[in-house]
Amino acid sequence: MIIAIDPKVDYVFKRIFGAEKHSAVLIHLINAVLRKTLHDPVVPVEIQNPFSSKDADDDKMSILDLKVRDSAGRRFNVEMQMMPPAEMKQRLLYYWAGMHIEQLAKGEEYSQLKPTISICFLNRILFPETDAYHLQFDLMNRETGIVFSEDIQTHTIELAKFRVPLEKLGDPLDLWCHFLRHAEEFDSTNLPAAYRQPPFIEAVEELTMLSQDEIERERYKSRLRKQRDDASFASAWRNEGRAEGRAEGRAEGREAGVLIGRILTLQELLGRSDFTREQLEQKLEVELQAIADQLRSALGQPK
Repeated sequence: MIIAIDPKVDYVFKRIFGAEKHSAVLIHLINAVLRKTLHDPVVPVEIQNPFSSKDADDDKMSILDLKVRDSAGRRFNVEMQMMPPAEMKQRLLYYWAGMHIEQLAKGEEYSQLKPTISICFLNRILFPETDAYHLQFDLMNRETGIVFSEDIQTHTIELAKFRVPLEKLGDPLDLWCHFLRHAEEFDSTNLPAAYRQPPFIEAVEELTMLSQDEIERERYKSRLRKQRDDASFASAWRNEGRAEGRAEGRAEGREAGVLIGRILTLQELLGRSDFTREQLEQKLEVELQAIADQLRSALGQPK
């Protein structure tokens, strides 16, 4: 039976790796990413924001990352981004900083801080300047290579770059990357030999359950549609902004033209007509930015 469930979809990813009953699967994934960098492998973990039935509600599925702490006190942020936002790098840094700061209560010593590590799987290419699909970023001096601290690590895994064929799989991370890209094509009754081991069997069983349960299958389809709609919206928005920026750039400046294009597109999506193009052309850039932010909030998009 072909699974036909994409594990990269946020709802499915959280069910596989974020449910407390599947903590062994999550541990295997984290160790696969970090096996070349951690002195000690990740052992039993606590998922601080585990998957729950509330995540089935579209309106509740706003927290897509997994916050994890192992028995050594190390913090891990694990997420899957189907459509990375333009500010993805800043977002990763912000999330890392937040988790690192959360470790200490008032009056506690800095010496109590443990490493905080971000792991982000991406369905798009974030770093086109290299063919490497797994990149590790550390805080170090560029000229000497001296590491300032081992407590900060960010790992990006760009699935769009992953090209290792099934017959050459062996590395644990390669297996997970191939799984995320191709598990929906698997026959659950006849798994490839490389995947006949506990963590992958457990993940496949979760996918199979989702494919066979009518309610869960509908929840999956709903989330898949929403992610596709979000991707289409983002693409249309970028294209509209570029077109408007070119059209308005000569008279209003490129940035103002882009903002005007975004506002007009957002108004159309919301079925509103608060401002005409002529009215927007009379406003300052700071005013245009405020209007765009308000409309994005109304549409449920992040600022």
